[in-house]
Amino acid sequence: MQVWNVYSHVAYSTKKERRFLQRCLNTRIHECLERCPNLFPEPPYKSDAEQQSRLSRYDRKVDGKLVDFLAEQGYGRNIAACATYVMSVWPSFPTLKRPPISPRVQKAMEALQNGTKLYVFNEKPNSPLKCGAALRMLRSVNTDEASIAIFNPEEVTVIDGYIPLSFVVSITLGLEPVEQSRHQSRGGKILCSDGDRRFLETPKRAFTIHCAAPDKFYVTFIAPNQMTMDNWTRVIDYFVLLNACCRTYIQSR
Repeated sequence: MQVWNVYSHVAYSTKKERRFLQRCLNTRIHECLERCPNLFPEPPYKSDAEQQSRLSRYDRKVDGKLVDFLAEQGYGRNIAACATYVMSVWPSFPTLKRPPISPRVQKAMEALQNGTKLYVFNEKPNSPLKCGAALRMLRSVNTDEASIAIFNPEEVTVIDGYIPLSFVVSITLGLEPVEQSRHQSRGGKILCSDGDRRFLETPKRAFTIHCAAPDKFYVTFIAPNQMTMDNWTRVIDYFVLLNACCRTYIQSR
């Protein structure tokens, strides 16, 4: 096996391609951010000599310094991945018309790309069921589009369902009346399941994503902790705003 890894043409080509991609990674990040500069803070004013000097050093050498500059503004390291993710929604929508991404939203997006756990309400007997959820680029009609992927609780690599973020219309906190009447106990708790065991969870961290595609539908979740709740609400709020801006733009043309 070790000999195969050393002398295999396939292994050699794969390693060569990885080295090439790693060498040009910073250039590709820079090019990605240059295509959507309005999503992030504007360069410092020329009157600020110290900041202007610092920014000029970033511009002269494309080696990740631009990401360092944005990190100083509070953004995470995977800012280019988040920019690409956002730009995949309504690709024909002009960049200059899109709402900017705040550091808090970008960091929340970055965290959710790594995946979280959520309790999702569905028609299964053990609903709401604990499952994985993450921001993913999933194939739509002819391109990859930003979506929420909901993973199977047993086969964690299998996607049970997904929500394209271009469908999102609004987000509400708390349970919807149907879920409240079906699942909430007299004590105000929700009986949740992780597949093997059942336990009570508070509905205070419940949120519902309302969509239109064009038929209206919604999906209700419960976050296991407040940090996960905050991350999801920040990201969904951003895409609600983005979709509203896009609708306004289309209607004005």
